[in-house]
Amino acid sequence: GGGTPATHAEEEAILSANFAAIGTAMENNAVSPAVRNDQFMAYVSPAFINANGTPGFDSLKSTTLSRLERYIMNVYKTTIYSSSKLDETHIDTSVTFEVNVTKRPGAVGNASGTYTELYKTVQWVYSNGNWLILKGLPY
Repeated sequence: GGGTPATHAEEEAILSANFAAIGTAMENNAVSPAVRNDQFMAYVSPAFINANGTPGFDSLKSTTLSRLERYIMNVYKTTIYSSSKLDETHIDTSVTFEVNVTKRPGAVGNASGTYTELYKTVQWVYSNGNWLILKGLPY
């Protein structure tokens, strides 16, 4: 506790570790979709804003749960290419998402395969001692 504030490089390392933890939760198909969804949502701010600028926490949570119920998540990887600190509590990360899924037998949805989102900006907010995703997460 105390001491000097984290450097930007240290903060980026925390965000990278948070993305890795999300990936681990998403890829752990031995655990129920509900538990994995809760593990994922622990990294999302309750103030999460969706792509059209409106509150999206509940929508993200229900959409993600539905996908975890319908697909086996083979790969969920996020790579940070750059980041910029906007102020003391906000950081923008430029990231690429790679997701590979297999549709569960009998499930409704798109085909199995790999989906990539290149150079998306994901904004994080520092709140109650944790960096949480505020906006920019594609879903």
